[in-house]
Amino acid sequence: MRIGNRKYLLSLGVAFYPEKEMLRLNQQAQLGWHFVKMNVFGLLVFQKAAPQNLFYAVDYFAGPKEELADYLALYASSGWNHVTTFGKRYCYFVSTNKSIPLFTDEQSYRSRILQEWQQQLLRSCWATLLGIIFYFCGKIIFGSDLVTWPLLFLAATLLLASFPVIF
Repeated sequence: MRIGNRKYLLSLGVAFYPEKEMLRLNQQAQLGWHFVKMNVFGLLVFQKAAPQNLFYAVDYFAGPKEELADYLALYASSGWNHVTTFGKRYCYFVSTNKSIPLFTDEQSYRSRILQEWQQQLLRSCWATLLGIIFYFCGKIIFGSDLVTWPLLFLAATLLLASFPVIF
């Protein structure tokens, strides 16, 4: 979808298909659409510009906020320019030189994938636990499973919205 000099594409899911996602970003840059950010709805936002042969990469940052500046400086010294950060964890980088690898060996890449999976597993466990708690609380309070699920869903949504740092 295009609106003015911006283009929006649905993300493939950077957590699941990071390599495919980066190929899409590279192709869009060759067509004259430079990646700007990924918004909260999972849409990739592009800005119209001159076609260039750019190479995008994404990394999962698992450290504390205080270390983010050093982390970005490390990549900048390696020839990667920071484009944007999504969800305080996914850092997007761009380079004009394809020969600069983001990960120098297979072990560092596996370490990145393992950190990401562990974080997602932790979030899934929290969501499952909250779902089970809400189910049983709803059963105790309302005495029914199916009739009152909209109220239970509303309560769960309000609770999750109150604690955005957890999810």
